[in-house]
Amino acid sequence: MRAVAVDWSGARAGERRTVWLAEAVEGRLVRLECGRSREELVAHLLGEAARDPELVVGLDFAFSLPEWFLRARGVDEVAGAWELVAREGEAWLADPQPPFWRARKPELSGTGFRRTELECGGRPKSVFQLVGAGQVGTGSLRGIPFLPQLRKHFAIWPFDEPRRPLLVEIYPSLYLNGREGYPNEHARDAAASALALSRWAGDWRRLPRDPEYALEGRIWQEGLVLGGG
Repeated sequence: MRAVAVDWSGARAGERRTVWLAEAVEGRLVRLECGRSREELVAHLLGEAARDPELVVGLDFAFSLPEWFLRARGVDEVAGAWELVAREGEAWLADPQPPFWRARKPELSGTGFRRTELECGGRPKSVFQLVGAGQVGTGSLRGIPFLPQLRKHFAIWPFDEPRRPLLVEIYPSLYLNGREGYPNEHARDAAASALALSRWAGDWRRLPRDPEYALEGRIWQEGLVLGGG
């Protein structure tokens, strides 16, 4: 089992220092590196998928947004959500209007979280939050537009029927277990995620595809109940 995990970054500049990639094989870390832009990283992952059709990749950003927000904008399937972010994401970042926020959290007409974030444990942040330690909003808005390109070579769970090469959303805090000795937290998160993916004993082809997550997406974690078939 070969797995690659990426600790993503939404930084406007300098992402070569903060985007870290880790590779693990059968529970052993074999690669840990930075130095790529987001565009270069995506090209690298596509090349890796072409070289190894059994590859599993985890990316550390939200693959979609809360359902109520999307449906209010006439979006009812995930490709439309990705198109919306690609079209408007930079404007949301430049001038955040509710439900997005940077200075002060606004009152929301719906929850700031997706179903998967409320269920997964840990202390996830809302994709609408664009400031603060551990926030995922900026990285997600600058990551989601790459998903259609990646979908040309990867199945993206839970939106596609699971098969390898496979792309899943990860939340590194679920996999850390107090790991130390890495250059920084970005390297640590990538390494812990790659090790968790590579050690998983489940069948990737049986990942569940519950309709409740078809628009919002779902975070991968080791305790998932697998589907039939």
